[in-house]
Amino acid sequence: MEFLLGKIVPRFELPLLPNNIPCACHPDSSSLSQELDEWFISKLGITDESAQKKIVQSRIMIFACLMHPNGERDRVLLAGKHLWVCFLVDDILESSTREAYGSLKSIVWSIATTGIYKASNEEHDHCLVLLLYQEVLAELRKKMPSSLFTRYCKILSSYLDGVEEEVKHQVKNTIPSSEEYRLLRRRTGFMEVMACIMTEFCVGIKLEESVVNLGEIRKLVKVMDDHIVMVNDLLSLRKEYYSSTICHNWVFVLLADGCGTFQESVDHVCEMIKQEEGSILDLQQKLIIKAKVDKNPELLKFACNVPMAVAGHLKWSFITARYHGCDNALLNGELFHGTWLMDPNQTIIQKNI
Repeated sequence: MEFLLGKIVPRFELPLLPNNIPCACHPDSSSLSQELDEWFISKLGITDESAQKKIVQSRIMIFACLMHPNGERDRVLLAGKHLWVCFLVDDILESSTREAYGSLKSIVWSIATTGIYKASNEEHDHCLVLLLYQEVLAELRKKMPSSLFTRYCKILSSYLDGVEEEVKHQVKNTIPSSEEYRLLRRRTGFMEVMACIMTEFCVGIKLEESVVNLGEIRKLVKVMDDHIVMVNDLLSLRKEYYSSTICHNWVFVLLADGCGTFQESVDHVCEMIKQEEGSILDLQQKLIIKAKVDKNPELLKFACNVPMAVAGHLKWSFITARYHGCDNALLNGELFHGTWLMDPNQTIIQKNI
């Protein structure tokens, strides 16, 4: 492990990532962002100005607006709330000890499936987040079609099992192989919920179960998962390096798998992102053709809207202070590239001339 950490260099070249999937933003993004930020800061009782600034500049509501640009306003706002609580719950679970994980896993599962959570002294440090998760899930359960919420819970179960496996790796200080990591992150990324189910909910797409299980849709879910995870791992690299969570990152996994130098691992992840984008566009076109042949308007809405979540995630990953630090002039909406300096405070890019 120490040898691998020693291969991480303080600077590397970030190429321009492909960005060919159609992207849009919800027309009410400004008012929705203000509403969500005020809700979140109020709910957690955050008074520190620097903490408030980080919340605002994390741009979580913009993330939801980019993922679901054609969604109903109230549902997109709920999707933004859901994003925030999922980020917080994920942080709690991933940072827990192996002993504490079982209890936290049971609590999260109980909140989702029964709506019940009674705070105790054992979860004192986390009870505010868990209560907020309970509030958001209650609203989601009330507004989401039951068949869609059943799918949500099924994926949540797989996610919780996956994070448990990830925690075991952290405790044992082990690194999964590339293929093990790919399969593990398809579970821990939780992106079938974030990208597919939440888009279906926000836009009002009603798929029959037989359509949900179409081979092309299952393949699309997998490659969307992979693309989102790869982009996440690449653009959160600086953050994860300084928070000591880099061992569970595509760049580091490839490094451990004998990919070569740190730069070669970065280049390999960028190439995989390009390949996944091509697969998404190909599968999207196949689904559009199938929807038109079958005269299935719901499948057509799915095919046109769901891949936009991938484009939205890519865009958000370049503009969030969660990855790149507050008051960063670099976060102007453009997909930056060049020499990335691993500064502990924020992302710094030297543009290549």
